[in-house]
Amino acid sequence: MEGQKRFDVCVIGAGYTGLSASLHLAAQGLDVALVEAHRVGWGASGRNGGQLGYGMTVMQPELVRRFGAEAARRFWDISVESVELFHHLCERHSIDCDFRPGTMACATTQSNLDHLLRHADIVESYGTDIYRRLDAASTRETSGSPIYTGAILSYRAGHINPLKYAFGLARAAEKAGVSIFEGTRAIDIQVAEPAKVSLETGEITADYVVLGCNGYLQALNKSLAKRILPVNNYQAATEVLDEETRNTLLKGEICIWDTSNSVHYFRLTPDNRLVMGCSIGIPGRPPGNLERDCRRHINYVYPNLRDVKIDYTWGGTLAGTRSRLPDVGRLAPNLLYAQGYTGHGVGIAPLVGKYLANAICAESDGFEFLGSFDHKNVLGGRFLRTPSIIVYRLMTNTRDMLTRRLFGR
Repeated sequence: MEGQKRFDVCVIGAGYTGLSASLHLAAQGLDVALVEAHRVGWGASGRNGGQLGYGMTVMQPELVRRFGAEAARRFWDISVESVELFHHLCERHSIDCDFRPGTMACATTQSNLDHLLRHADIVESYGTDIYRRLDAASTRETSGSPIYTGAILSYRAGHINPLKYAFGLARAAEKAGVSIFEGTRAIDIQVAEPAKVSLETGEITADYVVLGCNGYLQALNKSLAKRILPVNNYQAATEVLDEETRNTLLKGEICIWDTSNSVHYFRLTPDNRLVMGCSIGIPGRPPGNLERDCRRHINYVYPNLRDVKIDYTWGGTLAGTRSRLPDVGRLAPNLLYAQGYTGHGVGIAPLVGKYLANAICAESDGFEFLGSFDHKNVLGGRFLRTPSIIVYRLMTNTRDMLTRRLFGR
Protein backbone atom coordinates (compact mmCIF):
# COMPACT_ATOMS: atom_id res chain seq x y z
CA MET A 1 0.00 0.00 0.00
CA GLU A 2 1.30 3.44 -0.93
CA GLY A 3 0.19 6.91 0.06
CA GLN A 4 -2.39 7.81 2.69
CA LYS A 5 -5.69 6.02 3.28
CA ARG A 6 -8.55 6.41 5.75
CA PHE A 7 -10.41 3.50 7.41
CA ASP A 8 -12.64 2.97 10.40
CA VAL A 9 -10.27 0.33 11.79
CA CYS A 10 -6.71 -0.69 11.00
CA VAL A 11 -5.86 -4.25 12.05
CA ILE A 12 -2.17 -5.16 12.15
CA GLY A 13 -1.25 -8.80 11.63
CA ALA A 14 -3.02 -11.25 9.30
CA GLY A 15 -2.94 -14.29 11.54
CA TYR A 16 -6.01 -15.83 13.13
CA THR A 17 -6.55 -12.89 15.51
CA GLY A 18 -6.37 -10.21 12.85
CA LEU A 19 -8.29 -12.18 10.24
CA SER A 20 -11.15 -12.92 12.61
CA ALA A 21 -11.24 -9.38 14.02
CA SER A 22 -11.34 -7.95 10.48
CA LEU A 23 -14.06 -10.36 9.36
CA HIS A 24 -16.28 -9.62 12.37
CA LEU A 25 -15.70 -5.86 12.13
CA ALA A 26 -16.64 -5.82 8.44
CA ALA A 27 -19.73 -7.91 9.20
CA GLN A 28 -20.84 -5.06 11.48
CA GLY A 29 -20.48 -2.49 8.71
CA LEU A 30 -17.04 -1.02 9.40
CA ASP A 31 -14.46 -0.15 6.76
CA VAL A 32 -11.41 -2.24 7.71
CA ALA A 33 -7.77 -2.35 6.61
CA LEU A 34 -5.77 -5.46 7.48
CA VAL A 35 -2.03 -4.95 7.09
CA GLU A 36 0.49 -7.79 7.10
CA ALA A 37 4.27 -7.52 6.80
CA HIS A 38 4.49 -10.80 4.89
CA ARG A 39 1.57 -12.93 3.63
CA VAL A 40 -1.73 -14.00 5.17
CA GLY A 41 -1.04 -16.80 7.65
CA TRP A 42 2.73 -16.38 7.29
CA GLY A 43 3.38 -16.65 11.03
CA ALA A 44 2.24 -19.17 13.63
CA SER A 45 -1.30 -19.24 12.19
CA GLY A 46 -0.08 -20.97 9.05
CA ARG A 47 2.68 -23.08 10.58
CA ASN A 48 1.21 -24.52 13.77
CA GLY A 49 0.33 -28.13 14.60
CA GLY A 50 -3.29 -27.70 13.58
CA GLN A 51 -4.81 -28.91 16.85
CA LEU A 52 -8.20 -27.52 17.87
CA GLY A 53 -8.84 -28.49 21.46
CA TYR A 54 -10.88 -27.69 24.53
CA GLY A 55 -9.51 -25.85 27.53
CA MET A 56 -6.64 -23.45 28.02
CA THR A 57 -2.95 -24.22 28.31
CA VAL A 58 -3.57 -24.04 32.06
CA MET A 59 -5.94 -26.89 32.90
CA GLN A 60 -8.99 -26.65 35.14
CA PRO A 61 -7.44 -27.82 38.48
CA GLU A 62 -4.78 -25.11 38.30
CA LEU A 63 -7.27 -22.48 37.14
CA VAL A 64 -9.47 -23.27 40.13
CA ARG A 65 -6.49 -22.99 42.45
CA ARG A 66 -5.27 -19.71 40.97
CA PHE A 67 -8.51 -17.86 40.25
CA GLY A 68 -11.36 -19.72 41.94
CA ALA A 69 -14.12 -21.96 40.63
CA GLU A 70 -16.18 -19.23 38.95
CA ALA A 71 -13.31 -17.83 36.85
CA ALA A 72 -12.11 -21.34 36.00
CA ARG A 73 -15.58 -22.17 34.68
CA ARG A 74 -15.53 -19.01 32.59
CA PHE A 75 -12.22 -19.98 31.00
CA TRP A 76 -13.70 -23.37 30.16
CA ASP A 77 -16.81 -21.83 28.62
CA ILE A 78 -14.60 -19.58 26.47
CA SER A 79 -12.75 -22.63 25.15
CA VAL A 80 -16.05 -24.36 24.30
CA GLU A 81 -17.19 -21.18 22.54
CA SER A 82 -13.95 -21.19 20.54
CA VAL A 83 -14.58 -24.70 19.19
CA GLU A 84 -18.17 -23.81 18.31
CA LEU A 85 -17.00 -20.64 16.56
CA PHE A 86 -14.60 -22.70 14.46
CA HIS A 87 -17.41 -24.96 13.25
CA HIS A 88 -19.67 -21.94 12.65
CA LEU A 89 -17.06 -20.08 10.60
CA CYS A 90 -16.25 -23.12 8.48
CA GLU A 91 -19.93 -23.75 7.77
CA ARG A 92 -20.89 -20.10 7.28
CA HIS A 93 -18.00 -19.35 4.91
CA SER A 94 -17.51 -22.79 3.31
CA ILE A 95 -13.97 -23.17 4.66
CA ASP A 96 -12.51 -26.58 3.87
CA CYS A 97 -9.45 -27.00 6.08
CA ASP A 98 -9.31 -30.82 6.31
CA PHE A 99 -10.99 -30.97 9.73
CA ARG A 100 -10.85 -34.42 11.35
CA PRO A 101 -12.60 -35.01 14.70
CA GLY A 102 -10.86 -36.30 17.80
CA THR A 103 -8.16 -34.93 20.10
CA MET A 104 -6.50 -36.98 22.82
CA ALA A 105 -4.38 -35.79 25.74
CA CYS A 106 -1.96 -38.59 26.64
CA ALA A 107 -0.13 -38.91 29.96
CA THR A 108 3.48 -40.06 30.16
CA THR A 109 3.43 -40.63 33.94
CA GLN A 110 0.86 -41.64 36.52
CA SER A 111 0.95 -38.21 38.17
CA ASN A 112 0.28 -36.59 34.79
CA LEU A 113 -2.64 -38.95 34.24
CA ASP A 114 -4.05 -38.11 37.68
CA HIS A 115 -3.94 -34.43 36.69
CA LEU A 116 -5.74 -35.10 33.40
CA LEU A 117 -8.42 -37.07 35.21
CA ARG A 118 -8.92 -34.30 37.79
CA HIS A 119 -9.34 -31.92 34.87
CA ALA A 120 -11.97 -34.23 33.34
CA ASP A 121 -13.75 -34.53 36.70
CA ILE A 122 -14.08 -30.76 36.98
CA VAL A 123 -15.36 -30.49 33.41
CA GLU A 124 -17.94 -33.21 34.09
CA SER A 125 -19.13 -31.20 37.11
CA TYR A 126 -20.21 -28.55 34.57
CA GLY A 127 -22.76 -31.04 33.26
CA THR A 128 -20.93 -32.19 30.16
CA ASP A 129 -19.59 -35.60 29.18
CA ILE A 130 -17.13 -34.24 26.66
CA TYR A 131 -14.28 -36.56 27.65
CA ARG A 132 -13.84 -40.29 27.39
CA ARG A 133 -11.26 -41.79 29.77
CA LEU A 134 -8.80 -44.38 28.43
CA ASP A 135 -6.62 -46.73 30.48
CA ALA A 136 -3.03 -47.59 29.51
CA ALA A 137 -3.95 -50.48 27.21
CA SER A 138 -6.66 -48.52 25.37
CA THR A 139 -4.39 -45.49 25.07
CA ARG A 140 -1.58 -47.52 23.55
CA GLU A 141 -3.97 -49.20 21.14
CA THR A 142 -5.56 -45.91 20.08
CA SER A 143 -2.31 -43.94 19.84
CA GLY A 144 -0.12 -46.72 18.48
CA SER A 145 2.61 -45.64 20.92
CA PRO A 146 3.97 -47.71 23.83
CA ILE A 147 4.91 -44.77 26.05
CA TYR A 148 1.57 -43.62 27.46
CA THR A 149 -0.12 -44.51 30.76
CA GLY A 150 -3.63 -43.24 29.96
CA ALA A 151 -5.53 -40.45 28.27
CA ILE A 152 -8.67 -38.37 27.92
CA LEU A 153 -10.31 -38.14 24.49
CA SER A 154 -12.88 -35.77 22.96
CA TYR A 155 -14.47 -35.83 19.51
CA ARG A 156 -16.10 -32.42 18.90
CA ALA A 157 -12.62 -30.89 18.74
CA GLY A 158 -9.98 -32.25 16.39
CA HIS A 159 -7.31 -31.13 13.93
CA ILE A 160 -7.02 -29.11 10.73
CA ASN A 161 -4.68 -27.87 8.04
CA PRO A 162 -3.87 -24.53 9.72
CA LEU A 163 -2.85 -22.63 6.60
CA LYS A 164 -6.03 -23.64 4.77
CA TYR A 165 -8.01 -22.26 7.71
CA ALA A 166 -6.12 -18.95 7.56
CA PHE A 167 -6.71 -18.69 3.80
CA GLY A 168 -10.40 -19.50 4.31
CA LEU A 169 -10.75 -16.71 6.87
CA ALA A 170 -8.94 -14.32 4.52
CA ARG A 171 -11.30 -15.11 1.64
CA ALA A 172 -14.28 -14.57 3.93
CA ALA A 173 -12.84 -11.26 5.16
CA GLU A 174 -12.24 -10.01 1.61
CA LYS A 175 -15.75 -11.02 0.60
CA ALA A 176 -17.07 -9.04 3.59
CA GLY A 177 -15.23 -5.96 2.31
CA VAL A 178 -11.94 -6.00 4.24
CA SER A 179 -8.99 -4.42 2.39
CA ILE A 180 -6.02 -6.78 2.92
CA PHE A 181 -2.55 -5.33 2.33
CA GLU A 182 0.14 -8.01 2.25
CA GLY A 183 3.83 -7.10 2.21
CA THR A 184 2.92 -3.99 4.19
CA ARG A 185 4.87 -3.56 7.41
CA ALA A 186 3.62 -1.24 10.15
CA ILE A 187 6.52 0.62 11.73
CA ASP A 188 4.85 3.05 14.16
CA ILE A 189 1.50 3.83 15.78
CA GLN A 190 0.55 7.32 16.90
CA VAL A 191 -2.25 7.12 19.44
CA ALA A 192 -4.60 10.02 18.78
CA GLU A 193 -8.15 10.58 17.60
CA PRO A 194 -7.92 9.36 14.91
CA ALA A 195 -4.87 7.12 15.26
CA LYS A 196 -2.14 7.05 12.64
CA VAL A 197 -0.34 3.88 11.54
CA SER A 198 2.92 4.56 9.73
CA LEU A 199 3.83 1.97 7.12
CA GLU A 200 7.05 1.48 5.20
CA THR A 201 5.33 2.85 2.10
CA GLY A 202 2.49 4.99 3.39
CA GLU A 203 0.13 5.82 6.24
CA ILE A 204 -3.30 4.72 7.45
CA THR A 205 -5.54 6.93 9.54
CA ALA A 206 -8.19 5.07 11.54
CA ASP A 207 -10.57 5.55 14.42
CA TYR A 208 -9.35 2.28 15.98
CA VAL A 209 -6.23 0.16 15.74
CA VAL A 210 -6.02 -3.54 16.62
CA LEU A 211 -2.66 -5.21 17.30
CA GLY A 212 -2.66 -8.91 16.47
CA CYS A 213 1.07 -9.50 15.91
CA ASN A 214 1.70 -12.03 18.70
CA GLY A 215 5.24 -13.49 18.49
CA TYR A 216 6.13 -11.14 15.64
CA LEU A 217 5.34 -7.91 17.51
CA GLN A 218 9.00 -6.99 18.07
CA ALA A 219 9.58 -3.24 18.41
CA LEU A 220 6.15 -2.11 17.20
CA ASN A 221 5.05 -1.82 20.83
CA LYS A 222 7.79 -2.33 23.41
CA SER A 223 5.51 -2.41 26.45
CA LEU A 224 3.53 -5.33 25.01
CA ALA A 225 6.67 -7.07 23.77
CA LYS A 226 7.94 -7.26 27.36
CA ARG A 227 4.93 -9.37 28.33
CA ILE A 228 5.49 -12.24 25.88
CA LEU A 229 8.23 -14.77 25.27
CA PRO A 230 8.50 -15.49 21.53
CA VAL A 231 9.69 -19.04 20.88
CA ASN A 232 9.95 -21.11 17.74
CA ASN A 233 8.21 -24.44 17.50
CA TYR A 234 9.53 -26.85 14.92
CA GLN A 235 7.70 -29.64 13.15
CA ALA A 236 8.48 -32.51 10.85
CA ALA A 237 6.41 -34.36 8.25
CA THR A 238 7.34 -37.91 7.32
CA GLU A 239 7.15 -39.42 3.89
CA VAL A 240 3.78 -40.84 2.88
CA LEU A 241 3.23 -43.92 5.05
CA ASP A 242 2.23 -47.21 3.54
CA GLU A 243 -1.15 -48.58 4.60
CA GLU A 244 0.31 -51.18 6.94
CA THR A 245 2.39 -48.62 8.84
CA ARG A 246 -0.38 -46.02 8.84
CA ASN A 247 -2.78 -48.52 10.42
CA THR A 248 -0.49 -48.90 13.45
CA LEU A 249 -0.93 -45.19 14.31
CA LEU A 250 -3.71 -42.94 15.56
CA LYS A 251 -6.88 -44.97 15.27
CA GLY A 252 -9.81 -42.98 13.94
CA GLU A 253 -7.69 -40.12 12.50
CA ILE A 254 -7.47 -38.36 15.88
CA CYS A 255 -4.65 -36.03 16.92
CA ILE A 256 -2.61 -36.28 20.11
CA TRP A 257 -0.72 -34.03 22.47
CA ASP A 258 1.13 -35.42 25.46
CA THR A 259 2.34 -34.37 28.90
CA SER A 260 6.06 -34.84 28.33
CA ASN A 261 8.23 -31.80 28.95
CA SER A 262 8.76 -31.55 25.20
CA VAL A 263 4.97 -31.69 24.61
CA HIS A 264 4.83 -33.85 21.51
CA TYR A 265 1.77 -33.11 19.38
CA PHE A 266 1.00 -34.97 16.21
CA ARG A 267 -1.57 -35.94 13.61
CA LEU A 268 -1.90 -37.72 10.29
CA THR A 269 -2.49 -35.69 7.14
CA PRO A 270 -5.08 -36.67 4.51
CA ASP A 271 -2.26 -38.09 2.37
CA ASN A 272 -1.01 -40.26 5.29
CA ARG A 273 2.04 -38.40 6.54
CA LEU A 274 2.75 -38.13 10.24
CA VAL A 275 3.23 -34.49 11.25
CA MET A 276 4.83 -34.06 14.67
CA GLY A 277 5.66 -30.92 16.60
CA CYS A 278 8.85 -31.88 18.32
CA SER A 279 11.27 -29.10 19.19
CA ILE A 280 11.48 -25.55 20.48
CA GLY A 281 14.09 -22.93 19.79
CA ILE A 282 15.08 -19.31 19.53
CA PRO A 283 13.35 -17.27 16.80
CA GLY A 284 15.72 -16.85 13.86
CA ARG A 285 18.12 -19.51 15.16
CA PRO A 286 16.90 -23.01 14.28
CA PRO A 287 18.66 -26.05 15.76
CA GLY A 288 21.87 -26.98 13.97
CA ASN A 289 20.36 -30.19 12.61
CA LEU A 290 16.60 -29.83 12.72
CA GLU A 291 15.88 -33.11 10.98
CA ARG A 292 18.02 -35.03 13.48
CA ASP A 293 16.37 -33.19 16.38
CA CYS A 294 12.88 -34.05 15.11
CA ARG A 295 13.91 -37.62 14.34
CA ARG A 296 14.86 -38.12 17.97
CA HIS A 297 11.37 -37.13 19.12
CA ILE A 298 9.56 -39.20 16.49
CA ASN A 299 11.58 -42.27 17.49
CA TYR A 300 10.76 -41.64 21.16
CA VAL A 301 7.01 -41.72 20.52
CA TYR A 302 7.03 -44.25 17.68
CA PRO A 303 10.06 -46.58 17.77
CA ASN A 304 8.58 -48.47 14.80
CA LEU A 305 9.10 -45.40 12.57
CA ARG A 306 12.90 -45.38 12.85
CA ASP A 307 13.33 -46.23 9.18
CA VAL A 308 10.65 -43.86 7.90
CA LYS A 309 12.05 -40.84 6.03
CA ILE A 310 11.37 -37.24 7.06
CA ASP A 311 10.42 -35.25 3.96
CA TYR A 312 9.86 -31.79 5.46
CA THR A 313 10.80 -29.74 8.53
CA TRP A 314 9.72 -26.18 9.35
CA GLY A 315 9.13 -23.80 12.22
CA GLY A 316 7.22 -20.71 13.26
CA THR A 317 7.16 -18.26 16.12
CA LEU A 318 4.50 -18.40 18.81
CA ALA A 319 4.28 -16.36 22.00
CA GLY A 320 3.84 -17.40 25.60
CA THR A 321 2.98 -15.37 28.68
CA ARG A 322 4.07 -15.83 32.30
CA SER A 323 0.52 -16.81 33.21
CA ARG A 324 0.23 -19.17 30.18
CA LEU A 325 -3.09 -17.43 29.44
CA PRO A 326 -3.97 -14.97 26.65
CA ASP A 327 -3.04 -11.33 27.18
CA VAL A 328 -5.93 -9.19 25.92
CA GLY A 329 -6.79 -5.54 26.52
CA ARG A 330 -6.55 -1.86 25.61
CA LEU A 331 -3.45 0.31 25.57
CA ALA A 332 -5.66 3.33 24.85
CA PRO A 333 -9.39 3.77 24.27
CA ASN A 334 -8.88 3.22 20.54
CA LEU A 335 -5.86 0.84 20.63
CA LEU A 336 -6.73 -2.80 21.37
CA TYR A 337 -4.51 -5.87 21.33
CA ALA A 338 -4.35 -9.63 21.89
CA GLN A 339 -1.33 -11.92 22.18
CA GLY A 340 0.25 -14.82 24.03
CA TYR A 341 -1.95 -17.84 23.27
CA THR A 342 0.80 -20.18 24.48
CA GLY A 343 0.03 -22.98 22.06
CA HIS A 344 -3.78 -22.71 21.96
CA GLY A 345 -4.16 -20.19 19.17
CA VAL A 346 -6.08 -22.33 16.66
CA GLY A 347 -9.26 -22.12 18.71
CA ILE A 348 -8.74 -19.16 21.03
CA ALA A 349 -7.23 -16.59 18.61
CA PRO A 350 -10.23 -16.39 16.21
CA LEU A 351 -12.59 -16.10 19.18
CA VAL A 352 -10.49 -13.32 20.69
CA GLY A 353 -10.57 -11.63 17.28
CA LYS A 354 -14.36 -11.70 17.50
CA TYR A 355 -14.16 -10.29 21.05
CA LEU A 356 -11.96 -7.44 19.81
CA ALA A 357 -14.46 -6.59 17.08
CA ASN A 358 -17.36 -6.64 19.53
CA ALA A 359 -15.44 -4.45 21.99
CA ILE A 360 -15.04 -1.83 19.26
CA CYS A 361 -18.62 -1.97 18.03
CA ALA A 362 -20.47 -2.31 21.32
CA GLU A 363 -19.57 -4.42 24.34
CA SER A 364 -17.87 -7.77 24.81
CA ASP A 365 -18.08 -9.69 28.06
CA GLY A 366 -15.38 -12.05 26.82
CA PHE A 367 -13.01 -9.17 26.08
CA GLU A 368 -13.65 -7.61 29.47
CA PHE A 369 -13.13 -10.93 31.27
CA LEU A 370 -9.83 -11.77 29.56
CA GLY A 371 -8.69 -8.18 29.92
CA SER A 372 -9.28 -8.20 33.68
CA PHE A 373 -6.15 -10.24 34.41
CA ASP A 374 -2.86 -8.49 35.12
CA HIS A 375 -0.08 -9.90 32.94
CA LYS A 376 3.45 -9.47 34.26
CA ASN A 377 6.48 -8.85 32.11
CA VAL A 378 8.53 -11.90 31.15
CA LEU A 379 11.29 -12.33 33.73
CA GLY A 380 14.59 -10.81 32.70
CA GLY A 381 13.21 -8.71 29.86
CA ARG A 382 14.51 -8.98 26.35
CA PHE A 383 18.15 -9.46 27.40
CA LEU A 384 17.46 -12.77 29.18
CA ARG A 385 14.87 -14.18 26.78
CA THR A 386 17.38 -16.07 24.67
CA PRO A 387 19.14 -17.58 27.73
CA SER A 388 15.72 -18.56 29.13
CA ILE A 389 14.87 -20.51 25.98
CA ILE A 390 18.31 -22.15 25.93
CA VAL A 391 17.96 -23.25 29.56
CA TYR A 392 14.48 -24.62 28.90
CA ARG A 393 15.71 -26.62 25.91
CA LEU A 394 18.62 -28.03 27.92
CA MET A 395 16.32 -29.05 30.77
CA THR A 396 13.83 -30.65 28.38
CA ASN A 397 16.47 -32.52 26.39
CA THR A 398 18.18 -33.77 29.58
CA ARG A 399 14.90 -34.99 31.02
CA ASP A 400 14.02 -36.83 27.80
CA MET A 401 17.49 -38.38 27.56
CA LEU A 402 17.30 -39.69 31.14
CA THR A 403 13.83 -41.11 30.50
CA ARG A 404 15.06 -43.02 27.47
CA ARG A 405 18.06 -44.40 29.34
CA LEU A 406 16.12 -45.38 32.44
CA PHE A 407 13.06 -46.82 30.72
CA GLY A 408 14.40 -47.74 27.29
CA ARG A 409 12.16 -45.29 25.41
